[in-house]
Amino acid sequence: MTQSRITNQLHIDPGIDYHFSVDEILATKRIKIHAPMLQWRTELEEFCRFMIRKNVRSFLEIGAGNGQLSLFLKEALSLDHVCACDLNCAPVFAN
Repeated sequence: MTQSRITNQLHIDPGIDYHFSVDEILATKRIKIHAPMLQWRTELEEFCRFMIRKNVRSFLEIGAGNGQLSLFLKEALSLDHVCACDLNCAPVFAN
């Protein structure tokens, strides 16, 4: 599928620059990462851009592992609601 067909399907305005950089967010030290996130940086940045474009305000992660993705998205995107579940309770969710 070509990029233009994908863009048309998602109703994304290709003229708007939805800037998002994981490195810039982490450099502010506003968000503390206690364990490595398991996502590729490029995939995470594109996912965040998608969430910004679509004005997503909540996130549900099933199979949260160490919970870093959920915590990062909540803080980086100022989400209203974040829920995560896993067979094992991640220690970072204790707070």
